[in-house]
Amino acid sequence: MKINIEGDEYSLFEHLIETGLVNQIDNMQVPFYDFVPNAEQRMIEIQQKIATTHNLTHQYKFVWDNWKIEENYNQNGV
Repeated sequence: MKINIEGDEYSLFEHLIETGLVNQIDNMQVPFYDFVPNAEQRMIEIQQKIATTHNLTHQYKFVWDNWKIEENYNQNGV
């Protein structure tokens, strides 16, 4: 999944994490923009939560992150 929605990535990822839908996405590419209120703190919190199921494969801060689901992770959390 590649997302570029000009700052609304934060709300989308917060929703995906809250609902558990993020666990159904194998690969995510997303930019986190720095012009969003509390951007750095929100980005860090989102990244920490995503890191429980996905591995960061590429990051260029406030440009692009790429996350790939851990090979041994499934939707049941195993």
